[in-house]
Amino acid sequence: MAGTFTPSVSVNTSSSPSAVSELTGRPGVLMVVGSYFPEITGGGLQCRTLILALKQRVRFTVLATSRDATLPSFEEVDEIPVHRVYVDLRSAIGGAWSLFRLVVVFLKLRKTFEIIHLHGFTRKSIPLVWLGRLTGKRIVYKMTSLGADDVVAVGQGPLASRALRRIDRFISVSPGLSERYRQAGLPPAKLTFIPNGVDTVRFHPVDPAERPRLRASVGLPSDAPVIAFVGFFSRDKAPQVLVQAWCRIRKEVVPSPTLLLIGSADPAHVEVDPRIVAEVRDLIRAERAESFVRFVGTTHDIPTFLQASDIFALPSLREGLPNALMEAMACGLACLASRLPGVTDLLIENGVNGHLLHPGDCDDLAAALLALLRDPSRRAALGARAQATIEQRFSIDHTASLTEQLYHQLSINR
Repeated sequence: MAGTFTPSVSVNTSSSPSAVSELTGRPGVLMVVGSYFPEITGGGLQCRTLILALKQRVRFTVLATSRDATLPSFEEVDEIPVHRVYVDLRSAIGGAWSLFRLVVVFLKLRKTFEIIHLHGFTRKSIPLVWLGRLTGKRIVYKMTSLGADDVVAVGQGPLASRALRRIDRFISVSPGLSERYRQAGLPPAKLTFIPNGVDTVRFHPVDPAERPRLRASVGLPSDAPVIAFVGFFSRDKAPQVLVQAWCRIRKEVVPSPTLLLIGSADPAHVEVDPRIVAEVRDLIRAERAESFVRFVGTTHDIPTFLQASDIFALPSLREGLPNALMEAMACGLACLASRLPGVTDLLIENGVNGHLLHPGDCDDLAAALLALLRDPSRRAALGARAQATIEQRFSIDHTASLTEQLYHQLSINR
C-alpha cells in the first residue's frame, strides 16, 4: 500500500492545473479529509471508496490531518499520493503549528489540482477555502453529519460563515442536510445531492452455508444469532441503548444471541466518550454476560463481520447518511435503525426493507430485536430487500458517476 511517490501523471510545475486537465482529460482534485487510511472514520472511508471508484478518471491527491504521530507524513495508498499533517490539540501552540504545516503542504501541492473537495468542515477548512480562492481553485464542500458540519452548524462563526460564501458547490448526502442548507439561505443553485455509496463488490450477502466458516474465521459462535453494531462509542452513536435492549431480551431466545460491538472504545480517541464506554461495560458486567459479547475495536475487516451476522442495529441519535447501515444492508442483514427524519428514512422504508425505531427508546429496540430473533424468515426477507435497495440506489458506481460529473462541470466553468 505504501511506497515511493510515483505520480500517475507527469506534472510540470510551471503548467497550470487546468492545462494539465486539458492534456490528460482528467480533472485534478485535492481531497481534504480529517483522517485517511489506515485511520478509520466514516468520512475517511467514504472518501477512499470514492477515490478507488474514480482513480482511473480523476487525478487525486489526499491531504489529511492525523492524530497518529506514527503515520508517515507522505505515502502512497492505492497508488494515490497521501499527505498527512499530524495534529496535536493538547496545546494552542501545537494546534497553530499543525495549521501552519497544513498551509505549507497545500501551497506545495497547489499546481497539481484545480478542485478542492472538502469532506466535512472543521477549523482547518477556513484557511484552505481562502487559499483556494486566492490560487484560483474551485471548491466543493461535502456535508457529512447533520447537526455537526451542516452549513447551519458550521456557519455560526463569522469566519466560517464568510468562508462558506466563497465555496462553489455544496454536496448534500441526505434530504436532512439539504433542508439545513435551505435554512442557511445559501444559493439554491450551488447545492447538489449525491448520496454516499457502497462498494457492493466488498459488501454483499453470502450463502447461509458459508456463514459457519466466516464465523469461525473471526471467532464468533456458529450456533447463536449475532447482532452487530458498528460505530464509535460516542453519545451520538448510543451503543449503550443497544446494550440495554440486548440485556433485556437475551434470555428470551435459545440460543442466547451474541452481541458484536465493532468500533473504537479507546477513551484516548477524540470521538469516544469514556462515560459511554464505562456504561456499556458496567451493563454487561452486571448482567454477567461477558462471554456473550464480542468487542472488536477498530478493524478493516468490516465485510466479514457483517456477513457473519444476522441483525444490524443502529441506535444513533445523529447521522448524515450512515455508511455502516448502508454496508449492513448491502450484506443482506435485517436492519434496525433510529428514525432520523431526512436521514435513515432515505434508506429504510419501515417494515419493508428494515425497521425504524424511536431514537433512544430501549423498549422499542428490545421489542424489535426479539421479534426478529424469533422469526428467521422475516430476517431473510428484510435483508433481501435491504440488499436490493443498496444495489439499485446507493452503489458506489452511482455516487462516483454523479461526483465525476460535478468535477467536470467545475473544470469546464473555470
